[in-house]
Amino acid sequence: MVVIYNNLFEILTDSYAPAVVLAKSQIKIYYSTLRHLVQNVITSPPFSNLKPGNVVSLSLPDPFDFITAFFATVAVCGISNPVDIRLSDADMEAHLKLVKPYLLIT
Repeated sequence: MVVIYNNLFEILTDSYAPAVVLAKSQIKIYYSTLRHLVQNVITSPPFSNLKPGNVVSLSLPDPFDFITAFFATVAVCGISNPVDIRLSDADMEAHLKLVKPYLLIT
């Protein structure tokens, strides 16, 4: 039997199994926790204003924040655009002019 998902967010079942293990910081993020956090993010501004196809640029140094913002973007059928946090201001400005994101999260 083939299960078809509309987006990655639907894969986050309410499981108590680890979804992500951040070995360096020894943090485990469980599916149920991640799903709950993502649900809170997408129902709050500015994510509650996102529309399918909106680009969200993510320049977040914390992996936990990045993962949560990534799945929140995916949950609303947005386009996640990871941006290297080490970009210079000039490179960031050039990148943003090219991509034209609806939202930049730093």
